[in-house]
Amino acid sequence: MRTRRLMITSILLFGSLWGLAELGLARLDFSAISTAPLLTAAGIFFLVLSRQVCNIPGSSLLLGTLAAGFKFLNQPFFGCQFAAVLVLAGVFELLFTGYRLWEKNGAMPNSGGLGSFPVSRAAVAAFLSFSTFVLLARFGLQNPFWIDYGLEKLVRFTVFEGSAAALLAVPSAWAALKLATYLLEAEKSWDTTRWLAFRLAALGSGATGVVVALALR
Repeated sequence: MRTRRLMITSILLFGSLWGLAELGLARLDFSAISTAPLLTAAGIFFLVLSRQVCNIPGSSLLLGTLAAGFKFLNQPFFGCQFAAVLVLAGVFELLFTGYRLWEKNGAMPNSGGLGSFPVSRAAVAAFLSFSTFVLLARFGLQNPFWIDYGLEKLVRFTVFEGSAAALLAVPSAWAALKLATYLLEAEKSWDTTRWLAFRLAALGSGATGVVVALALR
């Protein structure tokens, strides 16, 4: 029961914060420089942080689903942005859940959590999310933006921006692991009152996100 509460609270809190980061960073204008790598690095931070605090298969995908839901608060709504968040969460989920299965089968040393999960794997997840998104947008969603620009656009986005996202994911994942260490240490001494405050903070972050997003419209 306690593990379930921790998972729900972590998803609400970190998913809402990720959604807020998506809304805020997407509004930045760097002219010719894409914000996609920066948004991906932010997503990696919350994915690693949440999975370290609550190491349960499927939680990363739920986290991404909540964060992606904040995209509906944008006007106009862009389906590709919504899909990009889900793709990142899905790729991360597959990589980490697969790693856990390898651990259970004895193919990998048992880490006992995400603490020894190599930061390089977070970078791989970031890069693969770009490749997967491009294929989905071009051949799955048939988005005119990706169709009109041809193969050159697809290659540039995957290779250059995907590589930039992978590089930014390294310090992002490292910072998340460090922060998670302090959170886990603090969690051991939390009493009922502190647990209640943490759950209220999770719920409040979601409500705050909606209010801020509506105010920015």
